[in-house]
Amino acid sequence: MAPPPRASIAPVAAIALTLLSAACSWPDYTPVRDWAGTASTTVDYPVVAVVCAPAEVSWAPEDPRRLGLRAMQEALTTYLRALTILADDGALPYRENPFAYHLVPRAATVSEAGSHAVAALGALLREATIRNAQAPQLADMIKAADSDVQTLVAALAAVLPPDEADAPHRTATAEAYAALVRATHDPAAQQAVRDVAALRDREFAAREASRALYARALLQVGEGHALLNERASRLPQEETARQVRATRDQLMRLAAFLPRTPGGLPDAAPCPPPPPAPPPSTEPASRQRRPHAR
Repeated sequence: MAPPPRASIAPVAAIALTLLSAACSWPDYTPVRDWAGTASTTVDYPVVAVVCAPAEVSWAPEDPRRLGLRAMQEALTTYLRALTILADDGALPYRENPFAYHLVPRAATVSEAGSHAVAALGALLREATIRNAQAPQLADMIKAADSDVQTLVAALAAVLPPDEADAPHRTATAEAYAALVRATHDPAAQQAVRDVAALRDREFAAREASRALYARALLQVGEGHALLNERASRLPQEETARQVRATRDQLMRLAAFLPRTPGGLPDAAPCPPPPPAPPPSTEPASRQRRPHAR
């Protein structure tokens, strides 16, 4: 059988080359996916949301400040993870508003604006799921969400206690340890108490640092999402990818300094405890004072 003429091969080859070229130039949303993944992990940091007080008060499950802050964190984290799914051309699983029944009312206890933003983001996720949104709709999702994301970031930052909110309890704990040192006559025991006092003070410092760094990280998350919104129509472009990667690197460097404690994250442990009662005297009985006989 004679080979087919070259004229019939050329169109087939041209079509194959066109398809190959299209496959090679498929939009790449990897930088957006990576930024959103880093941002979601950062937002989900269990930052200390309460001021120091007795453990049974500070860490009660029904504490409104802690519940409200965690509700807003969970909503923002879920939205950011949804961006990673869309950037991978995956399908979202939210057939109903994922925040309506528990996160929205909890957020409302600490921030009305934050509660409205949580509700709006939940409705957006539901709509995107029903429309079967995928990577090509990523830009639309970002543009629709940016205003609520910025509102939620601001609400989270406003709910955080001041950096030095634990200062009175920190001072009282230090004074209690100092009194314990004065009540202890054994030099080795005194040094042991001083070492424990220094450890407690470092724990207080870690709580303060976690608040300050987390507030800065939230600001960077908001700025990163604003960048995505600004360049939403140019997400696959190399210049946008470069800026998004740089923004992610900056966020990763800051998040690396969020303090961890040996027992877990700061929100998983109670406030640093006060010292125990002074131990009984260790002086020999012969050296202890005895009442004078009359």
